[in-house]
Amino acid sequence: MEIKTLTVDLGKNFQHVCAFDSAEKLLFKKVCKPKSFHDLLSKTNQCTVVMEACGGAHHWARTAKNYGHHAKLIAPKFVKRFVDEGKKNDFEDALAIFEASSRPRARFVAVKSQLQQEIAFLHRSRSRLIEDRTQLVNQIHSYVCELGYKAPKARMALRKYVYELCDLSNSDLSCIIKTELQLMLEELSQKDARVKDLDKTLLQIASSNPIAVKLMKVPGIGPITASALLCEVGDFNIFDSGREFAAWLGLVPRQNSTGGKTKLGSITKTGNRYLRRLLIHGARSLYALTKTKEDVQSKSLQWMKSLCGRAHTNIAVVAMANKLARIVWAIIVHDREYDPSFISNPPVYSSKRMH
Repeated sequence: MEIKTLTVDLGKNFQHVCAFDSAEKLLFKKVCKPKSFHDLLSKTNQCTVVMEACGGAHHWARTAKNYGHHAKLIAPKFVKRFVDEGKKNDFEDALAIFEASSRPRARFVAVKSQLQQEIAFLHRSRSRLIEDRTQLVNQIHSYVCELGYKAPKARMALRKYVYELCDLSNSDLSCIIKTELQLMLEELSQKDARVKDLDKTLLQIASSNPIAVKLMKVPGIGPITASALLCEVGDFNIFDSGREFAAWLGLVPRQNSTGGKTKLGSITKTGNRYLRRLLIHGARSLYALTKTKEDVQSKSLQWMKSLCGRAHTNIAVVAMANKLARIVWAIIVHDREYDPSFISNPPVYSSKRMH
């Protein structure tokens, strides 16, 4: 029995497997525990193993590759449309994965290495700490406001103000409130220290990676964004162009065109939200640079400065984030250094590709 494709619906405790031959005929269905799934992968002839890109998918894809199989991951949103209504179960999901992956225009997710997942874990921890820190600062602001005091907005100024407020002997605050505010400030200091430690770790990782070093030469991209790009994307060759990479990040306008009339709306906001946010923050820092610096040498900054005079600030910032995504793709795929004076030539398409 020659197996051509294995489609797997992953779960925490069980994996539902469907096997197909070269004629796309269903050979068998099987429910496997993790150990038995290992045995199945080790005993099956070399084939294509397709799974949804969900929790644990990259681990199992690496495991399948270690056994000599060709592992593919497909986004769940492309699988959902092939699941029959009223017949939702784990085996139907595995069959839908096969239907989705067999389409000629199917798109797959690059399998991440363990190192990439570890770096992504650091980024997720840092993002959570920043959210918790912001929530804590807002809570301190609200408490102080309720007590009739007007605290400054900046985090460092707020910390100094609350320390002084708690130290005043003639303050109207009770000892209980002072103690609670001091504990909240200590918690805030701990979160600041954790964020700084993670920033140092990510800087070390980015500085030791030659591709990340190239990316950090691009204005608007620092060690945080560079390391995030490497761990979240992995293989940039899965994108045919820089525009396709920008579209994957959701930085292109949403289209609703028909009858030869082009209608463009706001950006799609699909794909990786974390990377999109980092690139937009980087573009916003460049916008501030164009406001303070009169002599701009970079072609990208000159373009952004001229765009700011014609469009809204947020539109210019998102457009610059789109350009940053294209620059990142070109640097990595074409293996070149960042040149601020570089002007790209329009691509030449063959007649075969045009038709």
